[in-house]
Amino acid sequence: MNTASENSSTRFSERVINAIRMSFIVNLFLKPARFPLELPRLSSIDRAWTNSLGYRVFDWIVNLLPRLFGALYRRFESLFEGSAIFFRLGTLSGNLGLVAGLFMALLLVVPQGYWNNLYSLIGALLLTCLFLVYAMRKGGRRFRTELISPYLLAFACIVALAFLFSSSRSLSLRFFLFHFTCMLLVLVIVSSVKDRKSLNGFLIAMLSGFAIAVLYGCYQARTGVEIVRWQVDLEANAGMPGRVYSFFENANVYAEILVMLIPFVAIMVLNVKEILGKMIALIILGGALVALAETYSRAGYLAIVVVFMVFVLFKNWKLIPLFLVIGILCIPLLPDTIFNRIMTIATGDSSINSRYVTYDSAKKYLVDNWLTGTGLGTDIGQKAVNSYSYYSNGFKFIHSHNTYMQIWIETGVLGILLFLGAMINWFKRSSSLIVDGDCPRDLQNIIMAGVAGIIGVLVFGLVDYIWFYPRVMVVFWAVIAVTIAAVKIAGDETAVDKKEDSLT
Repeated sequence: MNTASENSSTRFSERVINAIRMSFIVNLFLKPARFPLELPRLSSIDRAWTNSLGYRVFDWIVNLLPRLFGALYRRFESLFEGSAIFFRLGTLSGNLGLVAGLFMALLLVVPQGYWNNLYSLIGALLLTCLFLVYAMRKGGRRFRTELISPYLLAFACIVALAFLFSSSRSLSLRFFLFHFTCMLLVLVIVSSVKDRKSLNGFLIAMLSGFAIAVLYGCYQARTGVEIVRWQVDLEANAGMPGRVYSFFENANVYAEILVMLIPFVAIMVLNVKEILGKMIALIILGGALVALAETYSRAGYLAIVVVFMVFVLFKNWKLIPLFLVIGILCIPLLPDTIFNRIMTIATGDSSINSRYVTYDSAKKYLVDNWLTGTGLGTDIGQKAVNSYSYYSNGFKFIHSHNTYMQIWIETGVLGILLFLGAMINWFKRSSSLIVDGDCPRDLQNIIMAGVAGIIGVLVFGLVDYIWFYPRVMVVFWAVIAVTIAAVKIAGDETAVDKKEDSLT
């Protein structure tokens, strides 16, 4: 009797458990077996490119210096190795991923008043020299040109052409140097971040600088900063304090940096195994979110929502509707100053109203120069718009307040198409590893952080020109580069694991 009762009770409990497992709510939180879209890693253009004559010419040109310096080193090896300076440079070059990360950390902590954009170019050139030292000592090492997609290379070429055929090369020169700095950094980072050690070294070093920028932003939020009247409409944003900007002079610029790098801090919480490391990452993440809130950047708020939506998309796309509903329900719970700031998106203020005039002027300017553009840089646009009555309401035109429109104005229709193509190709190549079930989880997380940060800042770019401050441009392309490197590392490890599985 007792046995029958126990069996009945067991069967009932099993039915309850199975019912729970099969329920809609539980299934909603279970990770789907596969991503709803097929994301091929390489397109037919990618595959054709690496087998083409054009690629071989590109690789020959880029790796000409490593070959020449390698030949020089082999000829005078004893002389080089007898030099104390060369020995120290060789030691640094062996840890180039970490050194590049430290350069990025420095870029994030120098106050704007002490920063000169020439420092970025000098840093990129020094990193390039260190890579050449590394290539000399290791023999046969080269820039990994195969990691530069044809779309990225084509966009770099159109940037160079936009400078050469600029309506004012003297005004475009410094902007070309900004782009050239980023081209060098992408090449060096993808070539030097070649394994897990260098990848983690780069990220930890860069995020150490980011942590300092976050802590200083939180300090400003605690002590208060002076209200910059041209950044805040005090009538529409009554009671709002000064907007924090950390080391970057402008609150929107700080918000753009936060949007790009917060995802990497978030994945450190997942990837770091030690409890102390997780605690530190959580503290930095919390501080970064507080700092972003205190920037009062409306585009920043939207961008960070998109960032976390990307995380949800790749972790469990079924939760997207729930994520949006919870987000909307949480809006009334925000502090009054932040809630009122968000509401001005609908009610408007002087900043939003001025953007309509700016967009109208930029559109008129673009219509007259849509095919070839007018050349690199905002200086040309400022001169043209303010001189030729495109802008007639008394305000000075700074830039178009839209990244895509600005790129189009500067590089023409081919430039914006190539930029969009490069971003789509990069996203596809990166995302294919995120949804690959065989890809190591920690590397998936790093790639996902890069994808989320770039998508977030590109959303930000719908209402601002994110490259107006060159430091933001450097961070943007550094994130692109480290994601490319992580994709390569993940792809290599996945291929090795699959090969070993096939042999067993």
